Amino acid sequence: MADSDVIGILSLVLAAAGAAYLVWTRVLRASPRPGVPDARATAGDDRAAETMPPALRPPSEISPTMRARQEARGTSASARPPPSSSTSESPPSTSEPLPSTSEPLPSSESSTSEPLLSSESPSSTPSPSPSSVPSSSTSESATPSRDVTATKAQGPAPAETLAAGRAVAAPTAEAAAARDPDVLAAYPPVDASKSARAAPAVKPARVADPGAAPPIVEASVLDEGADVDPPEDASAALAVHALGRTDPGKRRKDNEDSLLVLEGKNVFVVADGMGEHGGQRASGLAVETIAEAFEHACFDAAPHDGVPLAASELARAIQMANVAILREANERPELKGMGSTLTAARLTAGARRLYVGHVGDGRCYRLRDGVMKQLTTDHTMSDYGVAGPEGTHLSRVLGAWPTVAVDVIVAEPRAGDVYLLCTDGLTKMIPDGTIATQLLHEEDPKAALERLVFFANAHGGKDNITAILLRVVAAAPPG
Repeated sequence: MADSDVIGILSLVLAAAGAAYLVWTRVLRASPRPGVPDARATAGDDRAAETMPPALRPPSEISPTMRARQEARGTSASARPPPSSSTSESPPSTSEPLPSTSEPLPSSESSTSEPLLSSESPSSTPSPSPSSVPSSSTSESATPSRDVTATKAQGPAPAETLAAGRAVAAPTAEAAAARDPDVLAAYPPVDASKSARAAPAVKPARVADPGAAPPIVEASVLDEGADVDPPEDASAALAVHALGRTDPGKRRKDNEDSLLVLEGKNVFVVADGMGEHGGQRASGLAVETIAEAFEHACFDAAPHDGVPLAASELARAIQMANVAILREANERPELKGMGSTLTAARLTAGARRLYVGHVGDGRCYRLRDGVMKQLTTDHTMSDYGVAGPEGTHLSRVLGAWPTVAVDVIVAEPRAGDVYLLCTDGLTKMIPDGTIATQLLHEEDPKAALERLVFFANAHGGKDNITAILLRVVAAAPPG
């Protein structure tokens, strides 16, 4: 017989022997025999029993090995001295809860007035035992305080559960001194000025700077005699109803427009910010500065000669906004290059005079006797002879130069007039005829503004849209 045949036969014999051994060990040996306990099954019962609290298992389900272990544990426990109040011996039973050695948590009625975590010393708080922490304690550590209050309403819980679920507050100096008076020196004194709960510092009142550079004022009188102070005739007094609206449009992610409706001072402003990162900040800073100037009657520089005082104050407030934007852009490099256009209106007492201050391409319209007129002129490079697309670029904005030139329009309002202040997000989307039609046929100011914003968005909404509508009416008689 060839050697290869012998090797093949031996290989078959070895394979058969291995298969027979596997059958014997996996099947025949695993089968329980009558009267002989299965060691692996008993061990499995013990492991299962270990995971189930003894109070939940009937005696018939406890294996002899587990019962012997419990008896041994009980004997060793009785030989030891009783545990102190700061230790936990065994897990609480679910059928008969173990009495807690600490005070229960406050009820839900007092949860709003008492802190969630006690500031007492850890020596008076039971230390958590691994067997006494429920399985949900890990997830409780990320639970907000409002969920903790809901947990309290369900009933008192052991103090060690709260300590295991959350970080316990550090011991206070008073608690430490109660245990050891000498340890008080280890606690540094608390500086109230550095406390997170200290009252915020009060912003000091702004002081006017009479030596500041005044703005350049280019005044124009719209109505004859408007540059003369009106007579003090109470019967001719008028009132103004104002309403503003701003919308981000359809293309822009952020709204860089800002508006101001200061009815107590009869001051109204729309601003359109620009800049890669600081457009929103520039327009917001402009309206904040102007609001502060009129609220506190604080205006930098000296009044202009030959210009009504109210108009000069409006121009100087706009110059203050220009300086504020430029200063912040210089102090914060990430905002460098930010700026804003601005169109503002101020009415004097009794609405006898209207002054419009203007920088950029925002606009002010007046609707009188069914005819709409644009009062402002866009400040673009076309004024300097630049043609083509570059002619639409702005030639004047806030935040570009230390001193800004402000157009001031002087007008005399009449009862029934409608004035519209708006940014170019409105005027670049819809023509003046559409604006006039909406203002003529819609007497409700809110509905008129909503229609204007709707049409601007319907025509593309390429820019932020902001508008303030002013309606001049006869004032109610006194008394």
